[in-house]
Amino acid sequence: MIEFDGKLTGECKKFLVKKEICLNLLVSSITFILFSIPVILLSIYWSRLTLLFLIPLFIMLMGSLLPLSEKEQKSFIPKKIFLDLSENTIVHQCEETERFHMIDSVKKVIDYGEWYHVLFYYEDRDLYFVCQKSLLTKGTLEEFEALFEGKIERRV
Repeated sequence: MIEFDGKLTGECKKFLVKKEICLNLLVSSITFILFSIPVILLSIYWSRLTLLFLIPLFIMLMGSLLPLSEKEQKSFIPKKIFLDLSENTIVHQCEETERFHMIDSVKKVIDYGEWYHVLFYYEDRDLYFVCQKSLLTKGTLEEFEALFEGKIERRV
């Protein structure tokens, strides 16, 4: 068993928060575009006042750029990630949720120097599997790297 346990800090935490904000912005942008098309068409064919319906959509879009509160961050920042070699699973636990994937579904592991970002194939896609090296409590980094040999990409 390989286990990373503790609170993420520094660049690793910033990386995850930035990914979450980008995801929120993407979802809000798609929603804005999908809902603004009918509103614009209505304003052309009916009344210009229907353009006022774009205001709440725009506010929602701008709201996705706001910094995330600590409570929001607890919903996706891992408290514990462990690899159970006997069951061939990698498990992500945070305050509110627990996710797991098969170790075989790992596409690649990106080594950023202080942490690893584990990426999965499309059907298992998950942004939140980030393992900070200083939080390793069970196993060794050599075991972790041997497990994903050939899938590790270094970006230091």
